[in-house]
Amino acid sequence: AHPDVHLIETRLSRSERDGLMRSADCYVSLHRAEGFGYTLAESMWLGKPVIATGYSGNVDFMTPDNSYLVDYRLVPVGEGGGPYTGEWADPNVEQAAALMRHVFEHRDEARGRGTRAAQDIRTTHGLEASGQAMRARLEELAVRPRSVLQRLAGTISPLSRSR
Repeated sequence: AHPDVHLIETRLSRSERDGLMRSADCYVSLHRAEGFGYTLAESMWLGKPVIATGYSGNVDFMTPDNSYLVDYRLVPVGEGGGPYTGEWADPNVEQAAALMRHVFEHRDEARGRGTRAAQDIRTTHGLEASGQAMRARLEELAVRPRSVLQRLAGTISPLSRSR
């Protein structure tokens, strides 16, 4: 065991987790499948270099220019996969270890990539970008026929119109 490595086996409060993320030199996520990748985006927002499987929702905002993406191969979920079926990623652990070593040995480069990550995530997912996306969606909904809006809102069912 290395004195700088600590295994935390308890649930952290939001403030404890945020403090841990702020104090980290790098954030690593070797996931098989990821929804949005909230903690990845948060780490990028903080300007941290992020190493993550190059698969799933996180690649909507993670690029080779702002992150360290780990190669993977798709494998069957198999038994013990809980509710999941089909395929998911099997990240290349050796490459991930090499990237962690690279970040440690090339701190200036990693810091620069973290700075780029913060700029990118703030541009694509910050308040301005979110507001523009919401406005565009509301404008799109405003031009739809009223019957479509009512169905979307659940006020009338498609069957009630055919009677």
